[in-house]
Amino acid sequence: MMTRLLRTSAPFLILLCLGCSTETEQILVHGKDIEISEEEFKIAYLEVLKQPNAFDSPALRRQFLDEMIQRRLLANEARTLGFAEGEDYKYRQQAFTNKYVRLAHYNQVIAPGISINDAELRETFAFMQESRSIKHLFSKDSVYIYELYDALEIGTDFDVLARLIYDDPSLAESGGSLGWVNWDQLDYTLAEAAWRQDVQIYSKPIQSSYGWHILHVQDYRKNPLLSEEEFEKKLSHTKTILKTRKGETLALAYIQDLMGQQKIITYPEVAQQVATHLSKSLVRTPTAMDASLPTQISEKELNQLSETLWDIRNETMAETNQTQISVADFLYHLQYIPYYATYRSFKESLDFVLRDVAIMEDATSKGISAQQDGIALRSSLFSDYQLQLSYRHTLRQDAGTDSVARSNMNVKVESLKMQAGLNIDYEAIDKIIENILAKV
Repeated sequence: MMTRLLRTSAPFLILLCLGCSTETEQILVHGKDIEISEEEFKIAYLEVLKQPNAFDSPALRRQFLDEMIQRRLLANEARTLGFAEGEDYKYRQQAFTNKYVRLAHYNQVIAPGISINDAELRETFAFMQESRSIKHLFSKDSVYIYELYDALEIGTDFDVLARLIYDDPSLAESGGSLGWVNWDQLDYTLAEAAWRQDVQIYSKPIQSSYGWHILHVQDYRKNPLLSEEEFEKKLSHTKTILKTRKGETLALAYIQDLMGQQKIITYPEVAQQVATHLSKSLVRTPTAMDASLPTQISEKELNQLSETLWDIRNETMAETNQTQISVADFLYHLQYIPYYATYRSFKESLDFVLRDVAIMEDATSKGISAQQDGIALRSSLFSDYQLQLSYRHTLRQDAGTDSVARSNMNVKVESLKMQAGLNIDYEAIDKIIENILAKV
């Protein structure tokens, strides 16, 4: 577990602008039963530009707009054929939409409480210009961590206690060493404590989002001096990191308060069935790259779990104050909670789901809903994506071979374009897109 104290550079919580524009939108594509607005294109196209080796160009804009047109035409055809009535589609759509409602809750409830003054920013910048070698003792139990602290106070060796508490051989033999770490690799509360602590002194117990810790800073080393240009770039990066870390800390405190108000009921028999299949299906070892992925379990893993547990999908697994959580609700939610939690234990993944459900309930009480413009647009785009995939899969099955499937698909797309009566002026669209990107 303790390796998860070290963060990747891609935080799990991110700030998003969910439909910020209030100007009248221009319609980029118009035809029979099809429209694509500039806001839709911006949302989708900017996601493309986040991918490695993707660079804006007139050719890429045209190609992507064509793909959006194809996707929407095929999705509309799929809706006509009843694909949107499928349970799998509805579960996926709900899980995706709920993710963006929670992000809107973060932006509207948590983010306004984040404040950073110049002194704080420059202090954090200084912290980020050095690395520290750190050992630590850990427990999820606050009582036990204070027992460990008392043992240190009467002279017990730090490394002896580490051998006592850790099952992981590398942690037990190294005195709980995290190695050389940077400020932005640690939970905010731990980083703040470690970088304010003198070398060769152990800390008092510190609570983080993981549990309780005692830190022992072994040594530190300074990074090379920066040029003025590098300083300005890194100062901006530091502000982004600090804002994210403080937001995570505020969010954790808010969630803990919400959970303190919840009366949780779990149904052990159903939960045990899910836990058993979870441990058998999710055997992929977590990696540092997981946090940067759009979904935390793969399509194959989700399909395997849903097929295995489909017969009990409507069984209630747990309840909060206002919400019953079915097996299907839980399974499709796993796409959006950290994979390391799901991999580590069923209980930890259920805790994440329960917390997210509490946030959804709080969002509802504050009038934050899926009908907000930015959320609705993203949900619509995701719906198109899902439905056209299902439709393509059906055509491929009917065709028998990939070459026939591709030919049939091309014929179908051209037929749908003709029926829609599309007439697109790509030169005019280029100017619109350049204006959109200039504002980003």
